[in-house]
This record gives sequence, C-alpha cells and structure tokens, in this order.
Amino acid sequence: MSNTSTENEALIKDFMYKCDCLYRENNRLREKVSAQPLEVAEKEAYEVRLSEKDTIIAKKEAKISKLEERVSYLERQLYGRKAEKFIKPNAEDRWLDFEGFDMLYFRLWELVLQTDYIQSDETTIPVIHDEKHKAVKGYIWLVRSVMTGRQFFYYDHGSRAGKVVLKLFSKFRGAIQTDGYERYGLLDAKKGIILLGCWAHARRKFFEAKKNDLQHAEYALAQIQLLYDVERKADDEHLDYAQRAELRSRLAYPILVRFEKWLVSEYPKVLKDSPIAKAIKYTYSRFDKLSRYHLDGRYRPDNNEIENKVRPVACGRKNYLFCGNHDAAEDAAVLYSFFGCCKSVEVDFRTWLIYFLEHVHDYDNDYSTDLVELLPDNLKNSNKL
Repeated sequence: MSNTSTENEALIKDFMYKCDCLYRENNRLREKVSAQPLEVAEKEAYEVRLSEKDTIIAKKEAKISKLEERVSYLERQLYGRKAEKFIKPNAEDRWLDFEGFDMLYFRLWELVLQTDYIQSDETTIPVIHDEKHKAVKGYIWLVRSVMTGRQFFYYDHGSRAGKVVLKLFSKFRGAIQTDGYERYGLLDAKKGIILLGCWAHARRKFFEAKKNDLQHAEYALAQIQLLYDVERKADDEHLDYAQRAELRSRLAYPILVRFEKWLVSEYPKVLKDSPIAKAIKYTYSRFDKLSRYHLDGRYRPDNNEIENKVRPVACGRKNYLFCGNHDAAEDAAVLYSFFGCCKSVEVDFRTWLIYFLEHVHDYDNDYSTDLVELLPDNLKNSNKL
C-alpha cells in the first residue's frame, strides 16, 4: 500500500475517533440539560445555561458533519466506488431474510437435540452494553451432534450461568460431552442424561504441572497416552462402534482402573495447592465422566472436535471486534450456525445462501414440506448444490 493510502487510513481513524469523542460529549451535555433545576428561582439562570449548551452542541454537531464528509471523501479515494456499497451500506442493502433464517435455525436446534450424543462448548464474544456504552464480555454457546455433524450456536444475553445450561438442554436425552465447566454438573442429576468428560483437558493439567513435579506428571501423561494408543489401534484396524467398545473394555478399562487407584494413592503425597495436586484433584473429581467413554464405541475420549468448530468465533473477534448489541449477537449466532453446517459438509456458504434465499418462500404455504430440506447437508445429498 502507498504512503498516501496509509496516511488516508490514519486520517480516517483519527476523524472517526474525534467524531466518537464529540458524540460522547454531546450525550453528556444532553443528560445534564435534561435535569430540572432544584428551585423555581433558578429558572432564568437554568435557561441561560441551557441556551449556552445548545449552542455548544450545535457547533460540535457541525464539526461532526464536516468530519464525516472528510471520512467519506477519503474512503472513496481509498476504495473507489466500492466504498458506497461496502463501507457504509444502506439498511436495505444489508437486509437478509432473518425470519426465514430463524425458522430454519430452530428446526436445526430441534434436530441436533433429538440425537442422543452431542458435544457442547462456549466461548467469549464482545458485545456493546447499552447502559455502559462499551464492549463487555458475553458468551456464545456451541452445541454439535457428533454423529450427524450438524451444529448450532446459541446466545442468551451473553450469559454463561447455570440457568442457560438448564434451558438449553431441558428436553435433551442422551450423552453430553463437555469440558470441565462446573455448570454442566447441574445436568448430572437429570434423568436420561449422561455426562462425558474430556481427556484433553485433563492431560493439559498434567502437562502444565511438569515443571512442578516431573515424575508424577510424566507417569500421568504416560497413562493417558496409553488410552489414546487404544484409540489409534481401533482407527488403524477400522473397527466399527461395537468392536471399538469391545476393544476399549478389554484394553482401556484396566488402564482406567489402575490410573484411578494411582490418583487416590498419590494425592496425599504431593504438596497441597501445587500444580500437580490441582491436576490430580481435577482429574479424580471428574473421573466418572472421563471414564464413561469406554461404554459406547461412538463416544470420543475428548472434546477436541467441538473446540475446533468454535474457533471461527475467535477469528471473528479479531475482525469485526464486537457485536453492536444483544440482538446483533443473536443474529451472529444464527449465521455462525449455518457457516458451521456448510463447512462440515464442504459446501460453499455463499452458494448455499443464494439457494436458500431463492427457495425459502417456496415453503410458506405448503405444510407438507419441511424447511430441513434446505439444510446444507440435505441439499448436498440431493445434488442440489
């Protein structure tokens, strides 16, 4: 990029920053002038101050207008005609049929939760807080059906509380695989739900404890590696789910029993609150969930698959920086859901989106059809994409 373009970009950022400062100053002035005087006798002085502040606000708004004109001019210098369409699009240009998206999104939600083996994870997403007028940390959830590959993101006012867990999985029956977040423990007592743990998280604790106690940490890591060796053997032999479960019962289960006894016997021997003690405590407190994967050949030993699926949100944080409000974050969750579904079946999102927008209203009046037909995997299987 030329020096002129770089200077123009710096000017745009500077002007936009100054505009933002002026907007904030005007908002503070408006808040002050909206307050009523304490006594009637102060009315005349109050009206004088009000007039003065109105004059100041008008001058600053004129400055803002000039700055915005200069920003617009510089953007067109940098981007040409594309600036009008892509830098500051009109509301009509940005509009998408979110009603249709929402309908398909809720059907996707139903289909994922109707399966009997899912994985769940959550990550942060910055959202502008209406009252604080600054970006605050919110949480967006990802739920994925391991067997079908379908997934959906979910946003509930940025909350990560236990009530979201109970709401999200209230009707689910089956196995849920998660990381070590304690709020998932609320589901452990629910009838029909099996909680599975993640050996990758447990392994990470012992790896971090190597500097503290190399001997104990390396033994634990070796035992965990033996469990993954069993998985590698099953993969190499191309075993089906029943054969994998039988192999785990024969080879992995004895390792699990021996490792659990080691955790119990070694915990009193290490320093309390040391990294190795925390690793042992973390693993033992979740050992029932960690060991359940051997019961079914479909279950994974860890949550790595869904952690890879949640990475696009981290990429988004570095690009668009934040969501403008809670509604925008909910819309982002809907779009992320379909991004993920397209990626899992190697379908181009733009191609799918065009097809969806062209055909979604075909389902408005025909109640014998189901919007599920428009999901990326179904369209690919029917050779429509």
